[in-house]
Amino acid sequence: MNIRSVKKIVKKQISAVLCTALVAGSLLAASPAQAEEPVQTGTAVTLLMGKTEAQLNGNRLTLPKAPRVSAGRTFIPLRATAEAFGFKVDYDAATRIITVSQKDQTLVMTVDMTYYHKNGQVAFMDVAPYVSEDGHTMVPVRFITEAMGFSVEASRNGQDRIVQITR
Repeated sequence: MNIRSVKKIVKKQISAVLCTALVAGSLLAASPAQAEEPVQTGTAVTLLMGKTEAQLNGNRLTLPKAPRVSAGRTFIPLRATAEAFGFKVDYDAATRIITVSQKDQTLVMTVDMTYYHKNGQVAFMDVAPYVSEDGHTMVPVRFITEAMGFSVEASRNGQDRIVQITR
């Protein structure tokens, strides 16, 4: 693959991201207000590495995919985690674009790409989201949580490695 082909592919992906962001923004602006409320400060999701069992404010939550380490980073299943905090998650399989939104906060990412858009501003992460072998979108936990205004802490309890996401 030559540089011209790579540039053409990147331009197409950036155009797709921008178009999606514009369409999503116009749909959000045109739709009536929804009852969706931001998650209150103090909400916590606790994840155990390699296990699908998790907790949302102390209540059991089952993830479709266990958090795991890849490329030296901890990845979590995006949809289940984001929805636990009240975010809406959309995925366009044709363009591989992921949109995470809640009220005035929107994050648009592309699978296998390290750039993203947060509220229309372009930024970069050091590793890219990916789709697992069984079809789950996995994102780097520190990136996604901090980009959406949460904090994340990792700890150990005996053999268990724990990731706690709070707002």
